[in-house]
Amino acid sequence: MYKVDYKMWGWIRKPGERWGSAKLAILNEQTCLAPDRKRNRIGFDNNYEYRLEGYFSGQTAYEPASNQFYPEFVLLKATLLSIAPANIYRYKEQLNPNCRLLVTPRS
Repeated sequence: MYKVDYKMWGWIRKPGERWGSAKLAILNEQTCLAPDRKRNRIGFDNNYEYRLEGYFSGQTAYEPASNQFYPEFVLLKATLLSIAPANIYRYKEQLNPNCRLLVTPRS
């Protein structure tokens, strides 16, 4: 999920779980860069779906634009699953990178 004003990765859920259980997370990229950062094309893959390998560290990270703390996900590997995944969002505005709407995906 790419948002112009926010610095977070997007919604992360465990395999087989519903999107309604997903967590909005910030990536720790010390071991592996996010795919868009690896290509030096921030946000080019907005709304792509990846299989992420890694773990939630138990730490939180502050995101200043939203004035919120989010769980930290330590990224070890990212594998592209789809460039046109099924819609998980409740509102079409959530697909707009300029829209600041952060709503949990539908179940």
